[in-house]
Amino acid sequence: FSLPRLSRKDVLDHNLNRNYRCILGRETSIQNVEWVNDWPFLSGGGRAPSESFEIPDDEIILRDSAYELVTDFEESVLPLEMQTLRLPFEESVMSLTRHKGFLTLSGRDSPGSKQFQTVVGIRQKHFNFTAKTSVEFSPVNFQQMAGLMYRYNEDTFYYINITFNEDTSERVINLMVMDNGSLIIHNEMPIASERVFMKIHVNLDKVMFYYSIDENSWISLGNEYDATIISDEYIKPYYGFTGAFICLACHDWSGQKLDGKFDFFNYKKL
Repeated sequence: FSLPRLSRKDVLDHNLNRNYRCILGRETSIQNVEWVNDWPFLSGGGRAPSESFEIPDDEIILRDSAYELVTDFEESVLPLEMQTLRLPFEESVMSLTRHKGFLTLSGRDSPGSKQFQTVVGIRQKHFNFTAKTSVEFSPVNFQQMAGLMYRYNEDTFYYINITFNEDTSERVINLMVMDNGSLIIHNEMPIASERVFMKIHVNLDKVMFYYSIDENSWISLGNEYDATIISDEYIKPYYGFTGAFICLACHDWSGQKLDGKFDFFNYKKL
């Protein structure tokens, strides 16, 4: 998934080949630079980075070859890799002490809001990974949802979540797909268990979503979906600068600020 040198016309073409999309974002890059008058310049000169360069053997770092982030939220602070959306960590909204051993998220605005969403996540670091969590959540209306999100921005994301179907008066789990502002709900299923395990599995350009009530028997929410839409090159307007996030999220735009309790978070490179 390396991005070739494209003209502005190519980048703005709505039918840009999906194989040119960079699912790791533009922050995943490396290049030799030198500082001149307190400003970085490419060591080889010019404005375009080299397609390859040599690294001395003694500087090769292998520690990322088996990367895994595991947290059970027993500590008083979040792991350094985890970030909040727009607003800093607020104990009244994102608590590690309200329920010991849980990250408790109080729902605020909707998933499409550009203001006060309750979202905590990490940046996608690898082309192949799994991310898992479990959430306890008891919604009473359709405006309340909590779960695991694979997110670019408010207009483009996948969201496996627990919510409430007011037509059938039952808790359900579904996959919400927001594709450049177009929303589709996939595979809504009733679920009785208050605690639900959720998993995202990304394999290069494909992503799949699963849930379980015991973390052993996983049930797929549909077939493979397109992972490349979570990229700078796909979203509109073009030239984004966000990159993909895997997030724990809780939403409640009914104003009741319903809590979602997350027992753990696990991200593992495959």
